[in-house]
Amino acid sequence: MEQSMKESWRFPEARGTSSRRGFSLVELLMVIAIIGILTALVMPAVSSISRGYGLSTAGHAVVNSLVQARQTAMTRGYPVQVRIYKLPSYTQPSSASPSSFRAMQIFVEGDPSMANSAASVAVTPLSRAVFFNAPVEILSDTNKSPILGLTYESSPQETLPGYGRNYGYVAFRFKPSGQADLPADAAGLTLVLGTEAGSGALPANFRAIEIDPITGSVRDYSP
Repeated sequence: MEQSMKESWRFPEARGTSSRRGFSLVELLMVIAIIGILTALVMPAVSSISRGYGLSTAGHAVVNSLVQARQTAMTRGYPVQVRIYKLPSYTQPSSASPSSFRAMQIFVEGDPSMANSAASVAVTPLSRAVFFNAPVEILSDTNKSPILGLTYESSPQETLPGYGRNYGYVAFRFKPSGQADLPADAAGLTLVLGTEAGSGALPANFRAIEIDPITGSVRDYSP
């Protein structure tokens, strides 16, 4: 009897199970299409965030350089020169004509000396040049970036990594007193994304930086 029961007993079959089948070609194509649509919707937002971050990073770099220049002038008792570099555009080779302000560097000035009956001042780099990341640049409109209206130097003496002497610059100084030798109406600049720089009006994304010539203080703001 017991032997008979052992032989007749079987594991119960699981309910609701059925043989599995793979995705059909139509289903796979639908999944791929949905992924493509989602990617198309998400990528512009990701790109916008990335570009905005690049603008913010450049703004912080400019402010930090200006603050360092002022503090160094006051600490060492020598003027510190701030140069805003005009370089070939991002899409052009380094040998092309300079067309966009997109880098800066600060220098400590030494004591004046006489050479060939003319006074000259030696400068020593205080830091490496700060190059903005594409497509960030300084808006060329001097109403919104009045510092760019200062005297332009098109024949620099110092070489710049990657460009040699193929660049130009405008410059101003922080004095040992902490003041900046800037006119009251020419003490600011505006960072923008290069693709939006030619519209005339301020674009939706920008970073404005202002210097108080009297105190030398630096402030920046963005929308």
